[in-house]
Amino acid sequence: QPAAATKQLTMEAGASAVVTVQAFVPKDQDSGKLEIGKFKAQFGTSSASKPVYLHTKSMVEIKDLDVQVANEEARNVANGDKISKEPHPGETIEFNFLVKNTFTSQQDIDLENIELTVRLVDIDGGDDLEQTSEFDLQASDSQTETIGFVIPFDVEEEEYTVEIEVTGEDDNGAQHTTNWTLKLPVEKLRDAIIILKAEFSPTVVTCEESIPLLIRFKNIGTRTQQNVRYTISAPRLNFNVEKDGILLDRSITKKENEYSETLTV
Repeated sequence: QPAAATKQLTMEAGASAVVTVQAFVPKDQDSGKLEIGKFKAQFGTSSASKPVYLHTKSMVEIKDLDVQVANEEARNVANGDKISKEPHPGETIEFNFLVKNTFTSQQDIDLENIELTVRLVDIDGGDDLEQTSEFDLQASDSQTETIGFVIPFDVEEEEYTVEIEVTGEDDNGAQHTTNWTLKLPVEKLRDAIIILKAEFSPTVVTCEESIPLLIRFKNIGTRTQQNVRYTISAPRLNFNVEKDGILLDRSITKKENEYSETLTV
């Protein structure tokens, strides 16, 4: 129930005083910041007030984070850091966590239904990429978890936000949450073209029957390619075709960023 206490002080002009407030924290109190009251000072007709906040510690912690980008690794990444390794479009990035239940073995409070979520904000054509891992932790235990993504081809060369959240419920029903934010710079090569598709449809035909071949490729570099050339050769099928003069724009928002064609073999 809300409670109030009043204390009278005698203070000289320009003096300050320390006021101690005691509060009881329930066992099922969620972690985080909560306004629990107001501190009000009054003298005559003059008054001033400030909110009083309870900061409840989260007992689920990220003790270590290493980020693997292709064959390189950024070690001991901390909250607020900019990841030192820069992935390219199409490369894999892995977040390797060590998560700990910081309740002691003497306290003997487990954390259940822990959800570790990593979110790459606006990185997929304006949409987020998100992955979640779920597990439990007994008191004082730690666990390693890995969450990975493939950087989309339709990505700009810029710095993206990585949001990390770990949340779990203890034996008393309290929710414990830890949030981190990182910065992920994505780098694009100057000249880079990727083949997205080169396949027959259908994949099985009879002799002397024609078959469509669909090809599609994309510019994932930072420079517009003015004279792209492709060659397709299948000697056993007596098939050979070449084409040049193809324009691939550097902007992922333009249709000329990709090229597709259906050939008959």
